[in-house]
Amino acid sequence: MKIVYYEMRKSWFKISTLIILVILTVLNFIQADGTCGTYYNKTYGKRGEAYFALYNTVCGEISEEKIAPFRERANWLNNEVSDMVFSSEYRPDLYYTGYIFGDFNLYNVDIAPEISYCATYPNISDKIAANAAECFHFYKSVGNDYEAEKYAMAYKMYQNRQIPEYRATHWTNLFFNHDFSSLLCIIMLILGLANSFTNERESGMLQIIGSSGKSKSTTLAKIASAAVYCLFLSVYFTAADLAAANITLGVDGLDMPLYSAKMFQNTPFSFSFSETILLWIAVKFFALFVVALTILFASKISPNTIISIVLSFGFALVLIILTAVSKSILNPFNIIVPTELAEEFSVVNIFGQPVLTLWAAIILSVVECAVLCAANTFIGQKSRR
Repeated sequence: MKIVYYEMRKSWFKISTLIILVILTVLNFIQADGTCGTYYNKTYGKRGEAYFALYNTVCGEISEEKIAPFRERANWLNNEVSDMVFSSEYRPDLYYTGYIFGDFNLYNVDIAPEISYCATYPNISDKIAANAAECFHFYKSVGNDYEAEKYAMAYKMYQNRQIPEYRATHWTNLFFNHDFSSLLCIIMLILGLANSFTNERESGMLQIIGSSGKSKSTTLAKIASAAVYCLFLSVYFTAADLAAANITLGVDGLDMPLYSAKMFQNTPFSFSFSETILLWIAVKFFALFVVALTILFASKISPNTIISIVLSFGFALVLIILTAVSKSILNPFNIIVPTELAEEFSVVNIFGQPVLTLWAAIILSVVECAVLCAANTFIGQKSRR
């Protein structure tokens, strides 16, 4: 453990890294705040105050007793503005927004569709399950066992779903689609790990380590240090994204199923939001670890730190460009924010068995990590000999 701690202190566990981290955290919040003001203004700022004032009267378990006054008020507002002749007088004592048309939008455009989605979601999931059952019977009848198994899996996942409560889920759009923090993680990885081996080469320590027979243990310590760093960045930036979503939009319903957010209405997963966040941390960790091990490899084969940084940034840039061309799960940048893998039912054929693409992506990233760990260790052993 001492050698791992020593490698952490040499590479990323230092004051300069902390300063950069604070700066990037501020940039991350500024970017999230700007996104909210542009795309999620329904629950942001002054408009958000009116939204949550009404929302607090109807959130929770959906019951006729709670919804009846809301429905009556929504119908009254609809009748009042239907002929487009209405008062523009500011009346904060009568309306949440201060204006009759603002309340019409608040009731009928903002919140009513959300309540309707929660109440009628079983219709959506039951239709998907019915289509899956139909496909299962068809493929079973023609002898296509793989497709039959795939749709049998889908049927089990989508049947008997329901949303137990109405909760505001606008924060999910910001949190689960926020990829700027992932870019910041890559920058932190390059700045923290690109000099892992080149420092020793430039200082002459590489020969001393090799002659003392410590090459392998030193390499393993650097890999362990990189793993700790990736875990820290995964947890830290996920927490920072969640905090930004809570400050700007308000995080609610963490114990609700993932499909209670409309963006995930077709998801095959039934995790709660809190469980999904933990899964996101794990996926981000493996994706970052793949990148970190590649950076270590670049550092090992580079003659100096400048070349190592250039190679690392070049590698990251190529992978980012490839994300626009292909959604292959081989590319860690395609799974570092795995939202697309969770929005729809998608499988990969592994040895004749359908496996959900998200699970396949995790398995593949673990394999990539193992291969890169071996490559880093092998190169070190060859260099020592």
